[in-house]
Amino acid sequence: MLTLLQAIETRRSVRTFTQQTPDAGLLAECGAGAGRLHLYTPAPGSRLGTYGVISGAPAYVAVLCEPGSVQDSFEAGREGERFVLQCVRRGLGTVWLGGTFDRRAVASSLPEGDSRAVAAVIAVGYPAGRRRLVERIMQGAARSASRLPVEQLIVAGRPDAVISRGIAAARLAPSALNAQPWRFAVNLDRSVDLYGGGRDKFLALDCGIAAEHFLIAAPSYTLAPPRHPAPRLEALASLNPKQS
Repeated sequence: MLTLLQAIETRRSVRTFTQQTPDAGLLAECGAGAGRLHLYTPAPGSRLGTYGVISGAPAYVAVLCEPGSVQDSFEAGREGERFVLQCVRRGLGTVWLGGTFDRRAVASSLPEGDSRAVAAVIAVGYPAGRRRLVERIMQGAARSASRLPVEQLIVAGRPDAVISRGIAAARLAPSALNAQPWRFAVNLDRSVDLYGGGRDKFLALDCGIAAEHFLIAAPSYTLAPPRHPAPRLEALASLNPKQS
């Protein structure tokens, strides 16, 4: 089985599936149904509202967060990406969906009394062998094959080898329209401030995904609340070396 770091390096967004439904136990093993991850299986013949972008996905995981909470959205991104990487390790394909699905339909499937918002959904299943034309077009439109160099993701300081590995892994994280909104400032004490740039509604979610990649590649670091504000950037977290 792949390691989590290998899963980061090999993950790609999958939009065409075989329609074979993964075993519920396998999805639970990956994290579905726990914490912020709600397993949603559409009724046979129904459409989630993906308008042809997704084909044959047998199951979805709704990523939930407290309405209006930036930090909870950040944590939801971490949790959802952890699920994605566990799926990759087990041969499953996934894709994050932020705007091309019916939120009302997914929200109506939540247990009574659950007032959390649906931040995004993750389509999951077994990848089809051949990508459809619409999938190739979507990949090109999102520029998913092009990513900013590591140097452009660092707004201050000089990273050492460990921090560089973490940022390189964060660079491979998925984000809405491949905007890559995460930025890093390296401090003299080897702590790292994680910022979000822009005002996209998926900003905190996307930066949570990137933070999860960083922490997997740099396991000697731990997550803490943000410490240092920055002009035109939203302070989202601090990444600190663990005390030996």
